[in-house]
Amino acid sequence: MIRPPHSLNIGTMENDQNELRRVYQIGRKEAEQKLTLLEKYLNC
Repeated sequence: MIRPPHSLNIGTMENDQNELRRVYQIGRKEAEQKLTLLEKYLNC
């Protein structure tokens, strides 16, 4: 499962570009770290 390691503390209607960028980068980092495992899973 790809999910943040901790609560993001962001609302569902967030408009602050810096906050949106922050959570995007957290998600991207997590996905990159799990990519090898995901590829193994999909190739089974």
